[in-house]
Amino acid sequence: GRFWFWGNLGHTYNDIDVFEHSTNLTPNLNRQTLSGIWYNPYGSNLNQIEDENGNIIVPKAIRYANHLHTLPNNVSTLDEYHRFGCLWMPEKVLFYVDGELVNEFDDPDLIPTHPMWLKITHLEDINARIGFDNNLDTIWGDWHDEMTIDYIRGYRLKTACDSDIVIRSIATT
Repeated sequence: GRFWFWGNLGHTYNDIDVFEHSTNLTPNLNRQTLSGIWYNPYGSNLNQIEDENGNIIVPKAIRYANHLHTLPNNVSTLDEYHRFGCLWMPEKVLFYVDGELVNEFDDPDLIPTHPMWLKITHLEDINARIGFDNNLDTIWGDWHDEMTIDYIRGYRLKTACDSDIVIRSIATT
């Protein structure tokens, strides 16, 4: 499953992964999630594009702030409800699990400043992306996993991302 922001400007690729969970990314499926930012200033694609000779025409996106978070042993597994959050500001992106800060990225040159869409997807594995358009029944047919969402809340900053205002205090309560 995935909870993320996606923005494709046609000439660059960005996404912010608040919560990502799949067999190829999180070895401990009961306790681990991944967060981070994907960025490709050279093209609007996550994966690299090659010509017929295998030469790279557009490089693949690079992941910044990549962090694998493991739930502590005294916390219930991912089979139970948890809260995942992201505070995306012009100068930093903060990632939360159950109200606890678990990842932070503060390079403003690599933080997206353009509007992005909030997306919730249930794409379990990179293997599901291979041939996605070709044979949907084969890809999804044998899966017996589910993701249940209780609620989603979204908030906007009171200033535009291109503003010169710097936010200095972050309340977490």
